[in-house]
Amino acid sequence: RGRKYPWGVAEVENPDHCDFIFLRNLLIRTHMQDLKDVTNNELYENYRYQKLAAVTSVTMDSKMAASNRNPLAQFEAEKKEHQEKLKSMKAGMEHVMEEKVKQKMSKIEDQKNELKAKHDQALKHLEKMRKDLENKKNELAEQMKALEELQLATGAVNNSTTSLNSAKDKSSSKKSKSTKKLF
Repeated sequence: RGRKYPWGVAEVENPDHCDFIFLRNLLIRTHMQDLKDVTNNELYENYRYQKLAAVTSVTMDSKMAASNRNPLAQFEAEKKEHQEKLKSMKAGMEHVMEEKVKQKMSKIEDQKNELKAKHDQALKHLEKMRKDLENKKNELAEQMKALEELQLATGAVNNSTTSLNSAKDKSSSKKSKSTKKLF
């Protein structure tokens, strides 16, 4: 890596041209732990203290003056209050859930009873239809029996009339033959 100038090229990585490599080695290799300690102990702790102070001062101003309290103690107190709120909210939500479950179960029970009533009504209607069909079947059987008896009775009359008619036919045919002979 380098940069071109009118008098030549200056390379950053070349120790003849630049002290960057020595500075980098000094800062990173020999003073790395010092950088970490300063960053963690001073910069981060100052940042954290400012943020906690801002949060606690806003919440505590509305509740009480917090000039004597430690920010960590205030944070712990707020944490406890928040956990108590969560417990009360959880209890409330469980109560609401139980009520919803009871309502749903009663609704299901009502629907079940309604379906059972419809089923019983359908069974009664089906039984009534079966009895009506049974009565119609019995009436039809009686009518068929009466018809058969009537056919038997008319069949006997027809047989006797048929035999009478056949006897008449025989005698009339004899007469016609005899009358034909006469003429």
